[in-house]
Amino acid sequence: MNASASMAQQRHADRAGRSRENSLASGHIRNRTVHANGLDFPILEAGHGPLVLCLHGFPDHAQSWIPFLDRLEREGYWAVAPALRGYWVGGAAPDGSYRALATGQDVLALIESLGAEQAVLVGHDLGARAA
Repeated sequence: MNASASMAQQRHADRAGRSRENSLASGHIRNRTVHANGLDFPILEAGHGPLVLCLHGFPDHAQSWIPFLDRLEREGYWAVAPALRGYWVGGAAPDGSYRALATGQDVLALIESLGAEQAVLVGHDLGARAA
């Protein structure tokens, strides 16, 4: 068996045993709320180390980052996926704005509220715009 086939089998085995539900149920991924920029953001987080903020797009949600949170944790990072403004009950923008400037300010406030001075930003779709 060549090295690439072996690596592919290992990735498949990792995925097979780690569904979203398994990761959340095992306590591997933590849930909490962080107050930032006038909102209480629900977040998913895993690991410890340098902060990586994973920002979802539309119509996705923070849970779509679970496989990445797992991987980033294994690589030694503190991976955090917040629900962006407007994506949870009670999460409507207090100022009514969903523009890139407002979501970008949310990101900066989240980094500060998490106690970090900096973060690596990973964004998809509208999350990339916020990044």
